[in-house]
Amino acid sequence: MTGTDLLALTEDLCRVPSVSGNEDALAGVVESWLRAKAPSLAVERIAANVVARTQGGAGARVVLGGHLDTVPANNNATPRRDGQVLHGLGSADMKGGVAIMLDRCLAT
Repeated sequence: MTGTDLLALTEDLCRVPSVSGNEDALAGVVESWLRAKAPSLAVERIAANVVARTQGGAGARVVLGGHLDTVPANNNATPRRDGQVLHGLGSADMKGGVAIMLDRCLAT
């Protein structure tokens, strides 16, 4: 663990609308986050996709893949906390996973 507040990061990601076909804003947030906090990675933006790679010349790598889109909102567009539980669009699929992947990028 790098010390990232994963719940807060997930909540921040959930605040950015990203319904399928409209992921550009969230891709921009992810790209900016990686460029600012993981400068050792090569970060490439391809449309609404963000790819981050190590540059150490390793013969093999592990791919962590996810998605930024969500289904349309259904009275859950604004994230809310209930103690240590986060409710909101994308919190379980897949923005929580994206937060974990971003955190792991800090360990490279």
